[in-house]
Amino acid sequence: MMSLTNVLSTIDLMRYVNVIIMVAFTVLLVWLIWLYIRKKKQIDRMLSGAIMPQLVGITMIIVVIWLAAIGLANWVETGNILAHNDNALRAIYNFLDAGTFQNSNYSIKSEPIAIVLSLSGLVILGGIFIAVVTNYYDQRVQRYKQGYGNYSFNNQLIIVGYHPMTLGYVTDFFEEQGTNKCDVIILTEQSVEDVSRELKSNLPKEQEKHVYVMQGSRDSVEEIQRTQPWSACKIIILGEDGEDSGDARNVDCFELISNEVVDRKITTTIPCYVHFNELSTFQMAKDYNPKVKERGMINFIPFNFYERWARHIFVNFASLFGKQPAYPQFDYERIHQNSDKHVHFVLVGFNRMSVALASQAIHHCHFPNYQKGKKNLKLTFIDKNCRDHELYFLNLFPGINALEDIELEFLDADIYAQSTKDKLVAWSANDDKLLYLAICMKHADTSLSVALKLPREIYQKGIPVLVRQYKRHVLHDQVYPSIFFFGMIDENLRFDKVHNRLALEAHFAYQKSVGNEMSEEDKNEERAYAESSFSWASAYLVDNYPYILRSFDVGLDEVRNVAEQPNLSDDRKVMANLEHRRWMAERVLFGFVYGADRNDALKIHNCMMPFEKLSKSETDKDNTINQQIMDSLNGLGEDVNYLPTDESCWKLYMKTASVKAKQLTENDVANSLEGNVAGLTGDYFCKGIKDEEWIVPAEKFLRKYKLSKGQEDKDATLEFLKYEPVPEETMVYAQVSTIKTNIPIENGNDLEMKVGDYHLKAVSRSKAVKYQRGEATTGYLDDPNNIEGGWVVAPDIFNKSYCPISKNKI
Repeated sequence: MMSLTNVLSTIDLMRYVNVIIMVAFTVLLVWLIWLYIRKKKQIDRMLSGAIMPQLVGITMIIVVIWLAAIGLANWVETGNILAHNDNALRAIYNFLDAGTFQNSNYSIKSEPIAIVLSLSGLVILGGIFIAVVTNYYDQRVQRYKQGYGNYSFNNQLIIVGYHPMTLGYVTDFFEEQGTNKCDVIILTEQSVEDVSRELKSNLPKEQEKHVYVMQGSRDSVEEIQRTQPWSACKIIILGEDGEDSGDARNVDCFELISNEVVDRKITTTIPCYVHFNELSTFQMAKDYNPKVKERGMINFIPFNFYERWARHIFVNFASLFGKQPAYPQFDYERIHQNSDKHVHFVLVGFNRMSVALASQAIHHCHFPNYQKGKKNLKLTFIDKNCRDHELYFLNLFPGINALEDIELEFLDADIYAQSTKDKLVAWSANDDKLLYLAICMKHADTSLSVALKLPREIYQKGIPVLVRQYKRHVLHDQVYPSIFFFGMIDENLRFDKVHNRLALEAHFAYQKSVGNEMSEEDKNEERAYAESSFSWASAYLVDNYPYILRSFDVGLDEVRNVAEQPNLSDDRKVMANLEHRRWMAERVLFGFVYGADRNDALKIHNCMMPFEKLSKSETDKDNTINQQIMDSLNGLGEDVNYLPTDESCWKLYMKTASVKAKQLTENDVANSLEGNVAGLTGDYFCKGIKDEEWIVPAEKFLRKYKLSKGQEDKDATLEFLKYEPVPEETMVYAQVSTIKTNIPIENGNDLEMKVGDYHLKAVSRSKAVKYQRGEATTGYLDDPNNIEGGWVVAPDIFNKSYCPISKNKI
């Protein structure tokens, strides 16, 4: 069978084929040169882009050079481009390794071509190819550092925007989900390198390696797609710190994300928390009802940093368990139906935080002792430009004057002025006032300075003082016990799922009270989306539960025990009136005003009037509040035990102050805070740093104290000797009281504990070790709900007698 060359030679076409190949190659070469000259942008994009186009380009160049060399060599030696010889194999060897040239048997005619081929291989493989690989590596590194990487994620947390709150949400997510289970994506317009550096300096290494910072605008669909929101378990839209029009951009970002999620037709529901910096836009966001919500794929959950902190302070169920809340409540002394007391909340400084705190006071300070002409709450703002701020406040809440039990006061004054301090002293001297202060100055250092320079009467009476700070630091432990710090921007406040479920149960109870009882199937469907399907009205109703129950002296155990549920029928009308005033305050906070014809779109409501003027049908709704509270609390079942309480306020301390003690040779009586305590012969009569007295049995005393140096030769029965505490035997758990209450003690009496006093309980070293290791839920009690026992120490004595101890000291 004849070869193709022989066939072509026989018909005298060989030279025509060679000419055609040479012309084609020439055209190809000219096209490549033209492409380089006219399409530089596209070529540069290819060369600086992904590695695959670069490798394809290099491969094309290699093939062109290799084929040209083979064909040219054949043409020179034989006059036939398609000649069959070893030139192809030699060309490959020379191209791959220029050193094989000296061992190749080239003819004199082919040697120049071989030299060019070897040099081409040296340049392309030894230079360009390595440069491509190096360039690709550098690009990957730079794209990662600059936040332009594209990765695959699943079940991730997406945080849109870098904000001082971001770090807290990242830490909380890892605590909730586990470090090795999920990733965190942060999409930001800020410098990715700066953000990564800050995260690296604040996060543990195990957490930091699961955080991916991406550069991009939240207004761009392409950048949103890179975060893959359809596979997220949670999305938090914070926005960038300090930007203008951030709230509007956050809403637009939610719309972009929701469109991406809906297009993927996912089967799960993704909670999307959207931050609103301005209180006015936050009010509007509460009424925002995106259509996508009906599809059950993504839930729109607005939140505001200032309101979250305000609710964190003043919404606390700890007192229902007989525990101390982390912050004093407005009714730190119980305001019952026959009480003469009212709350006076003084806010120093006018800003978004102080307005949020004032909103909580307006919502919660409605008590059963209300009478015409007497207020439950007096709200006082102190600021140098308070008259201007008054207009803003009244514009924000136009219906505020309809609230009969609330008085507003705006003082144009300087908090450092003596006249202002005199007012504070006068207010603190009024026994009918529950005075409460909040310092919310523009700068954190100024707030702390103001708090420390208040009149001494404020500290002596234990009046609670809130102080706005941006970060917690060690100096906070050195201040007066009645000062409480809040508003730290790096402390995350968890989205409380149990509270949301409780709000759902309140919604179910309300529907039942108005004759619209829901089936269990419908309830279960709504519970599946408990994070957002409750209305804000139900949420604010639940916030007020602790205040209502405290006002009527009802404990949570009584509510949950159906057989012993309190009969509040005698208080029904009072409770209904109280609920109506609370509801009116809630509507005012939503921006409603009174109008004869109800119009929700214009925020006009015809029921915003005194309780006595309501129709019977409307008062019947308020009358259901008693049973509604019980039904909703019981609807949670055992989960109610996980409502937020503050075990963390109990801290471990060690006694450091010496005591004076004398062993009794006859019975005696000590005048202690607990009352007169009888001491028997052999007991030790003790005196503290301010000569406070108490009795300790001999065996217990000798275990907890040892004689000071220089006291060994003296007789403890004849005089008071100095003793030093034994550290491991004098450890206690202590917490600052945030409410005025009575503590039942062993002798059957009740010991009064004021705000700022310390409640102490003795703890053995073994229990303390277990508690600090996390092997026991409480180190100070077998029953965490039991507040009985222990003793009370005044703050000035406690601070000089005890010091906190940490894990490494146990």
